[in-house]
Amino acid sequence: VVRQGDVADLVQAADGFDALVNCTGLGARELAADPRVHAVAGHVIPYAPGPDASASGLPYVMDEAVDDLDTVCYIFPRRDLVVVGGSEVVDGDATVRPELVTRIRQRALALAPQLATREAGPVYVGLRPGRDAVRLERTLLPDGTPVVHNYGHGGGGFTLCWGCARDVGVMIQPDLLSIE
Repeated sequence: VVRQGDVADLVQAADGFDALVNCTGLGARELAADPRVHAVAGHVIPYAPGPDASASGLPYVMDEAVDDLDTVCYIFPRRDLVVVGGSEVVDGDATVRPELVTRIRQRALALAPQLATREAGPVYVGLRPGRDAVRLERTLLPDGTPVVHNYGHGGGGFTLCWGCARDVGVMIQPDLLSIE
């Protein structure tokens, strides 16, 4: 069951449920009282697909090298566009930073020169939930309701979501199977 609304804490969120999965991202700082959560700004540049209207032929890249501007670069070819992005600025500012955009584009072109012939779309900046380590653990609320926490992936959320979702299922399954 999915219920949408405003809640003040995890106890309120779990009210009426047998278990809770906490994937609140940046909201976990308040809802889970986790001071280790911080906003990580990441730039995203969409590129048009190639002449054959696909992103085929482009590499899937995650460049882990870090330079003096703390930029990273990734290239995610999708069916109808190519997502290029990077940077992990830990300050919670969602302003486009031209110097970082230039560095990301330079890195992307070095990794996939064929991007030079494709049209780039507008740059977006998103705030991602960062943490010194991903929180993927099971806890209990004061009334015994199980909670599985899954947040703090930073810029790696797209990459990590598949495995973390599987782990959440494994962690919560015994609680759900024991419900009468």
